[in-house]
Amino acid sequence: MRLIKPIFVLMTAIITTACASSPHVTESNFDPQAFYDKQFSWGPEAQKAKRCEQSGQANYPILYCKLIMRKLESARMTAPNLQAMSRSLLSIYNAMQLSEKSRALADQLISMDSTAHEVYVIRAEIALKDGDERLAKQVLQKAEYLVDELGPIYETFAAVDYYNGNYKSAEKQLTKAFKLGSDQWRISYHQGVIAEAKNRWQEACSAYQDSLMSEPMYRPSQKRLRRLQLSHDCL
Repeated sequence: MRLIKPIFVLMTAIITTACASSPHVTESNFDPQAFYDKQFSWGPEAQKAKRCEQSGQANYPILYCKLIMRKLESARMTAPNLQAMSRSLLSIYNAMQLSEKSRALADQLISMDSTAHEVYVIRAEIALKDGDERLAKQVLQKAEYLVDELGPIYETFAAVDYYNGNYKSAEKQLTKAFKLGSDQWRISYHQGVIAEAKNRWQEACSAYQDSLMSEPMYRPSQKRLRRLQLSHDCL
């Protein structure tokens, strides 16, 4: 019983902070662009908020990301056509594995011919999880004509090829993605997944290790490397 009062005080403080920091969307002077810029574009708060957009990051506070998500949802009600805000919200939905919300928002943004590569990547990945390879390809093919940052699009084309067991084509897509600006740590992770599928265990280990050298907190690489270290004496 001694813990009840401190826990109650802590929860009260969290609720109070959340309420105090929520955007006042009913106020006539609320500027959604200014709110978004302050939350995501500059300063220490922006650095923290952007971490919530990144799936696979280990040890990041879920309660903080949920608060950011609710603030964005509230602010977006006043500015549904502000694509930067919608893109950030979609990335947070995806990072938090909220598939239904991700699917609905991605479809809406694609219908508006979004130029953000994240929108098409997330929608294609959801289609693959749903077993709809055809839709995944259609989404990515549309993206080729609309987005400027094509590296992640070809990474996702590689995922489609991997899904079909076409590993040689997947590797070619990854080479293209790297040439178009995709981060090496992401390419290394994908190469590790393909190497595992080919039963090339040491090659997979090396790829995950390379990925973690640049992005040590990337959870998928951590998990796959740890499993290989236990099952195949990964060096």
